Amino acid sequence: MSEVEVPYDYTDKEIKNYIEERYSTGKIESITKVDDNAWVIKCVTVKDEAEDYTVYINKDGVETSQKIHVSKDDQYMYGGMYQYLKINCVPDGYHVDYKKGAGTYKGIVGGGSDSYRIYLAKNNDKPVMKKFTVKILKTTMMGEDYFNHSEVEYHTFEYDSKDTTGIEDYVIKKFSPKGYVISSGPVAFDVYQIDDLTYGAIACKMPEKQGDIPEITTYKLHYIDSATNKEVYSSTYSNSKLGGKLDSIKASDIINLPVGYVFDGNSFEVSNIQDNGSYLVNVYVKKGEFKTPTTINFYRSDNGKLIQIKSVNTYAQDLDLDKDGIVSTDELESLCPSGYKRSSLSFSDEQIHYTFANDSVYTNCVLGIYLEELSTVVAPSSSKDAASISGVNSNEVLANSLTKEQKKKYDAAVKEGKKIEFKPVVKNEVNESDKKLLLAYADKADAEVVNAFDIEIELLINDESKGLIPETSEKLTFKVAIPENLKKNGRKFYVLRAHDGKVEKLPVNEDGTFETDKFSSYMLVYEDVKATTPESKPEVKPGTDTETNPAVKPETKPAVKPSTGSTTTTTDTKKNNTVKKDVKKNKKVNTSTKTSSTLFTGLLGVSIIGLGAVEVLRRRNKKFN
Repeated sequence: MSEVEVPYDYTDKEIKNYIEERYSTGKIESITKVDDNAWVIKCVTVKDEAEDYTVYINKDGVETSQKIHVSKDDQYMYGGMYQYLKINCVPDGYHVDYKKGAGTYKGIVGGGSDSYRIYLAKNNDKPVMKKFTVKILKTTMMGEDYFNHSEVEYHTFEYDSKDTTGIEDYVIKKFSPKGYVISSGPVAFDVYQIDDLTYGAIACKMPEKQGDIPEITTYKLHYIDSATNKEVYSSTYSNSKLGGKLDSIKASDIINLPVGYVFDGNSFEVSNIQDNGSYLVNVYVKKGEFKTPTTINFYRSDNGKLIQIKSVNTYAQDLDLDKDGIVSTDELESLCPSGYKRSSLSFSDEQIHYTFANDSVYTNCVLGIYLEELSTVVAPSSSKDAASISGVNSNEVLANSLTKEQKKKYDAAVKEGKKIEFKPVVKNEVNESDKKLLLAYADKADAEVVNAFDIEIELLINDESKGLIPETSEKLTFKVAIPENLKKNGRKFYVLRAHDGKVEKLPVNEDGTFETDKFSSYMLVYEDVKATTPESKPEVKPGTDTETNPAVKPETKPAVKPSTGSTTTTTDTKKNNTVKKDVKKNKKVNTSTKTSSTLFTGLLGVSIIGLGAVEVLRRRNKKFN
């Protein structure tokens, strides 16, 4: 028997669910109401894990059920039923409602051994879509440094920026690597937010086949001062190796020591006496100052694979300058290899906690640190044509886009700690052949021209040019400044790109960003949606996109004249950056685009944002689990 308290206004259905989600065990045969204050649950004990389940989906206040079959192998490969249900049973347009359910099992709750209930919340009806990035660390979680033998991958996707409540479930559903588990529990604790547009995730690789569960044996360690024969500390120790009880425990396998002591012996006998299922072990210690051996491994990414580039073996106490029991990120800064910087985009700071509750010290610490290469260019103040690389992923993308010869020089420079720069240079002009192509395309598309520019990205090593990068392996995101006086309802901006004799039309977002992976000649243009006559205007539903439904009449406003505050309208062709068309052949050149030579300085606030790989790696230390 058990007593439960439920809100006074709960219906019988809600009371039944409440009881079922918290107090049922085994397979439920029935839950019956006896009176207003009593319910009876009838269960049958099951010996084997179920494969056939009933899933109750609570959606929009209505609960429906469905039968599913999930083999034991699939349950294992998904890390359990919770991730399986998130990926396979949550419909598009909805996410798990973690405000409902029981205890830590909110959102998705078990009802006995063969049923689950999923509470769903509907996504925002009027989303404001923005591009997000998730960086996924694919690891085996083996050993203390789980960066070892790991890989990273990143994905960009669009999601509602007004309500990101369900973004963690979206990441799990869309981007879980095959054979890996992102969330092994009832909540998405392994997806975490880095900043407004960046998320990180930990994906743990599952072995191909589910092996036998090893027998776990626990031991109670009593630390005995050899000089006084008195106990000075106690802790527990677990052995998960097959074979059961150990005859002795090596000092090198014990993870902590009382403060002010060192081991007095290399191994310690395990007694046959048990205390609450744990075998007793006397660990002899003597007075002394123990220094915690500490290994710090530094990694960088090479096409997604994490490669160790430096390892430091030292003592935690020697690194802890302020003697607070924690080696902070600042205290680790001096160990960072030349040519790199520590990534600041992580779930938590990389710190070494070598003490536990000030009572003991750990006998060994290992820490992995993910690094970014120092290859960001700060343009000289005298140059108005250089743009800076600001995206945290741009270095990796550009490094992976080098020619074989450039890559050899790049890798050698990294090892030697030389200065490496990726210098994007934007010119306020394009070559004549590309200009003709771009103008012809704009004329055919009936587009108004704002300006044209050329982008080049140069590899520099110790300020010496090692050639240009004409294309990248991944798209990078640039940003152009769109003059406010040219913005209006129904107007769409585009970037035309001429590369290898071909012109492509690239969409520009409202914030001026556009994606490209080829660096040649560009032209910023815009188009106005044309209105139709009332007779031909069909009925338009609210929210219809005017681009897909040309019958929508754009808002008409008087033409806005260009600002004369900080711009000029000089027609000096040497200083004016506006691309001019032959007026006799083309009448679409608007005088409002003839701002000043500073207009394109704004447009040349073109910066690589890098919405691709974001070095987002969550740090854990085995010692604190």
